[in-house]
Amino acid sequence: MLLLNGVTTTAPVVGAIVLVGWMRQVFRNLRQRKQVTLPDLDFSSQLNDGWPPAVALLLQYSVIPGVLYIGILIVAGVASAISEALGTLIAIAGLCGFALILLANYVMFPEVLRRSFADGDFFPLLKLDSCLSSIRKAGGAYGFAVLGLFIASWIASMGVLLCVVGMLLTYPFGMACFANYLAQYDELIE
Repeated sequence: MLLLNGVTTTAPVVGAIVLVGWMRQVFRNLRQRKQVTLPDLDFSSQLNDGWPPAVALLLQYSVIPGVLYIGILIVAGVASAISEALGTLIAIAGLCGFALILLANYVMFPEVLRRSFADGDFFPLLKLDSCLSSIRKAGGAYGFAVLGLFIASWIASMGVLLCVVGMLLTYPFGMACFANYLAQYDELIE
């Protein structure tokens, strides 16, 4: 079953959405204490379940950073027309700020995914104050969720390092582990 999920992820775009939908089902099952085994692959329902988290992650990792990056380039370009040194300073400061935004994106990832899994929220970052309040409410557990994300990513990437075929097993397993961390964190929030 993990192998089938791994093969599904090789399909461009749709495979990733199905895997996120599968993670959402793992999350729900753990929260409802319904099933302790990994769910079977149900392509259509998991494709349906995967849309809210996929849209939230697309906004978080593509649209928002892309707009900010283009903004930095425009401001630096205008400033360099005035003075080359000023343009360089603005570009360096802007790129340092952009690096901080990418770091904040990584740190906010578990909360965005949790809200999207639990509520089906397409735009959890629009409720930034609520997201930060949840993180403050269970800061230690949230730290473990971020650490769990790092560990799950490490597990998922081990298949690529060892052999590409191994990725088909380790990637879904790592994502299931991360869904488990999110479910435990969500339980503490509510």
